[in-house]
This record gives sequence, C-alpha cells and structure tokens, in this order.
Amino acid sequence: MKDVHTNVATAVAVDGAHAFIAWTLDFTGVDGTRLHYEQVSHQVWRDGRIVSERFYYDPASLVTIGGFTA
Repeated sequence: MKDVHTNVATAVAVDGAHAFIAWTLDFTGVDGTRLHYEQVSHQVWRDGRIVSERFYYDPASLVTIGGFTA
C-alpha cells in the first residue's frame, strides 16, 4: 500500500477473550489504484494482549473507487 485513506472499525463485539471487529478500508496501492474493501477480524486476548488474530473478507468486496472490480 502506498497510502491509507480510511481504516475505520464500524462494529465491535466482545465475548470473553474473543473480539470481532468489522473494518472498512480505503487505500491507494503502489500502482496508484485507489481501492475499497471491508473485512472482519477475530482476535483472541490473554493477559491484556492479542495472542492471535485472523482476518476474513470476501474478495468480491475489493473494488476500485469508481465501482470497477480490482
């Protein structure tokens, strides 16, 4: 990535040591293409630290700004 324009947590759910976070991202790639996508992360916490994190997203949600699939 060349530039990150938006990296916003839009929803958070916590259940014990598990946190789920919905993210919205807009960024410019190194080739100059501006992209948008949404993802969900699953974090596992122990002793106040993240001990594992995994990201999930639908590749079809990755689009260039302007509506064309990247």
